[in-house]
Amino acid sequence: MIFLNPTILFGLLAASIPIVLHFLNLRKIKKIEFSTLAFLKELQKSKIRKIKIKQLLLLLLRILIILFLVASFARPTLESTTLASVGSKAKTTAVFILDNSFSMSVIDANGSYLNQAKEQIKNIMSNFQSGDDLFLILTSELSKEVNTFKSFKEIENVDVSSVTKPFVKSLKIASQILNTSNNFNKEVFIFSDFQKSTFLEKDSTNFNLKIKNAKFYLFNFGENQIQNYSITNTFFNNQIFELNKEITITSEIKTTSSINEVDKLVSLFLNNNRVAQKNFSVLNNGTIQINFQATIENTGLVEVLSTIEDDAIEHDNSFYSHFFVPSDISLLIVSSVKGESKFIRAALSTSKNTKFKIKEIHPNDFMNTNLSDYNTVVVIGSELYEYSENLNSYINSGGSVLLFPGDGFILSDFNKLLLSLNLPQTKSVVKLSDATSAIEFESIDYKHPIFAGLFADNKHEIESPQIYKYLKFNISSSGRSIILLQDGSPFLSEYIVGKGKVLFFGTSPLLTWSTFPVKNIFAPLINRSISYLNTNINSTERLFAGDEIDVNVSKRKSAQIKVIKPDKTAEFINHDFESGNYLKYKNSSTVGTYMFYSSSELLDVKSVNVNPLESNFEKISQDKFADQLEMLNNSVIKIIPSDDYISKITTARYGSELWKLFLIIALLLALLEMYIARSAKKDLATIEN
Repeated sequence: MIFLNPTILFGLLAASIPIVLHFLNLRKIKKIEFSTLAFLKELQKSKIRKIKIKQLLLLLLRILIILFLVASFARPTLESTTLASVGSKAKTTAVFILDNSFSMSVIDANGSYLNQAKEQIKNIMSNFQSGDDLFLILTSELSKEVNTFKSFKEIENVDVSSVTKPFVKSLKIASQILNTSNNFNKEVFIFSDFQKSTFLEKDSTNFNLKIKNAKFYLFNFGENQIQNYSITNTFFNNQIFELNKEITITSEIKTTSSINEVDKLVSLFLNNNRVAQKNFSVLNNGTIQINFQATIENTGLVEVLSTIEDDAIEHDNSFYSHFFVPSDISLLIVSSVKGESKFIRAALSTSKNTKFKIKEIHPNDFMNTNLSDYNTVVVIGSELYEYSENLNSYINSGGSVLLFPGDGFILSDFNKLLLSLNLPQTKSVVKLSDATSAIEFESIDYKHPIFAGLFADNKHEIESPQIYKYLKFNISSSGRSIILLQDGSPFLSEYIVGKGKVLFFGTSPLLTWSTFPVKNIFAPLINRSISYLNTNINSTERLFAGDEIDVNVSKRKSAQIKVIKPDKTAEFINHDFESGNYLKYKNSSTVGTYMFYSSSELLDVKSVNVNPLESNFEKISQDKFADQLEMLNNSVIKIIPSDDYISKITTARYGSELWKLFLIIALLLALLEMYIARSAKKDLATIEN
């Protein structure tokens, strides 16, 4: 047993006071013989003997009362297995892991979880000694160097972050700190709501921690039921965006609580203007999709924001996205035969909402052309195979290509071009004997974005052209069939190549191959194909706060890139031309829209949102977590906000305190002393009388 306040033990000297008083109060009885009282002599001796015994017992009780009272204030404690008498003098390395993800912004009767945690850290810090090493790890800032801290002011300004990182990464950093520390005592204080969905890394199935012989204090928040809704995604049902045309946008809303609430409000904003709003209700732990219709009123970048009313957590009540409405499209046509593009040019001239800036070159001029100046490249023929490396680089960097066979193309050369672009090889060129044996369309994928909004009243009616010359090939696994011919050959197919897209027509835009150029479908199909190739929407790209972003800077004119952040502040980054066409941008801790410029030219736009996993409040099994830690000879102390955590920490450090027991014993002894003292007084009074 040890005493946490050993200086109080000097008070044990007070135990000598009853002894001194005892001897001072001793009375020496004078012997006076009375013959008439001789018969009482034996009786008096018996009573005096009893009184002396009681006086000695009172002396002992008074000494014990003082001993137990002083000892209780000295805080007697049973030693723990960590040699507390040594550990109390040894230096300590303590790591505070503070979960500042946005789920810790929930407010209860004691304030937000994060503020409660900060206050607890402040109180715990007062129990450390000079020379102890204290470290702070914020779960949202794992990339920053972890340094020791001494003042609570370094924690006071910590705020809730939109960034979500796997919690186990913080534990691994704590492991590195403790394993390199030479201090005797090692402690880890964890302040978190211990969400299961964000605890482990994606590629982990267990904790894989290597911390040994440390004490873990788990401060667990979020025991109460939380009512929260979150917008987890936004879908664009259109992929071709045109001025004054209607678009349909779907917002996905989810709740992970078991409390139902009806008539919540969700709103849609385009460029900060509210364009639609609807009421909704979501059943417990359910998901709902809300469709909005709106008319596009501006060209250029359109920022999209879906929001719901405030609830337990405000960070997941918004979802950011964007799309482009082109006012003009720069088009490069590469053709080896003069006049091959005349029908394409005629089709593009019919566009009412989009202006096309067209430049046509011969394949021999391709090497001297800066492809980054063009939104789409139209390739007719096979001669470009000699420069296919440049074309492939353009597509992989996010460029788009509309590909046709040409009138005088060579099949082997065309296959070389296809091979370099990772497109399927052409087996043969089918030439039908005359127009009477021409082939037609067999099936059309009307669900493809090219056909969205193309037909009135959803009546899908396309008059098939007569096709008497076409390429015979099979669609690869990375391709998508849009229009198939009667023999199963693709007439129009789509391929994703790197970050770009290719639309591949199996016939030439010439009357020597088919009647396609003079059919009603030709002009709208060419226009919408190019519009589709210029869409900026990548349905697979989901960017979360804190993610590293790949930014396409292939069109930059200088090494300096200007970044406009969601809060409208600017950041300048140097990215020289030798560093490639993609910039790795890391400062994405704020949700919203990021715009990247070279001088005044907009290079790329990225929308960043919170990770929806952070809105899932299901907890990990603390027993399983504790078991993993204890397997490595660690001790684990679980703490909830209502606990007397200072006492728990003290007990864990030094053992079990006994001061309450000592105080109770002192009180019981005092009661016994009062009883015996009263009895002794009666006996003494009997003798004196």
